[in-house]
Amino acid sequence: MLQRVGKDQSATRAVLLSLYLANTLLRIGSSTLNASGLTDPPARGEFSVREAGRFIIDLLAVIFIDVRGALAALGDTLFPATSLSGALASDFSATSHFLLRLRLLHPAMAIVGAAYVIWLCATLVRTRAGIVHKLGIALILLAIGQVLLGALNVLMLAPV
Repeated sequence: MLQRVGKDQSATRAVLLSLYLANTLLRIGSSTLNASGLTDPPARGEFSVREAGRFIIDLLAVIFIDVRGALAALGDTLFPATSLSGALASDFSATSHFLLRLRLLHPAMAIVGAAYVIWLCATLVRTRAGIVHKLGIALILLAIGQVLLGALNVLMLAPV
């Protein structure tokens, strides 16, 4: 209908892709919250304003980082690199397409986001036992794995 596919390099495509991904993440998040509320409903007054604010900040951070990742992937798809040095040069060039210049932000944001997740999980691992302790360790390993896979993706000049 809008023909925003293929080799379309417009800002409209980037905005529509971002809105689509943010909507998808919000739908997945709301389904997850609904499912967890059905299986273990919170007691009255259990969810404080502080926790709600932190949840909203965390949700927005996830959406922002994931949307940045989608835009980085779109830049990689539309403008495939032939070498790592060429890709880095285009990231810093003022004459490059805006998707290439934005591409540099994603790894930095992903590392900060992973560090935040690791910090949160490390707190759980230190203070809890049982399944929460084990899940905290698993999430730490997953966050580290995601960063390593992202680095591999860059080194392989994604998309391959």
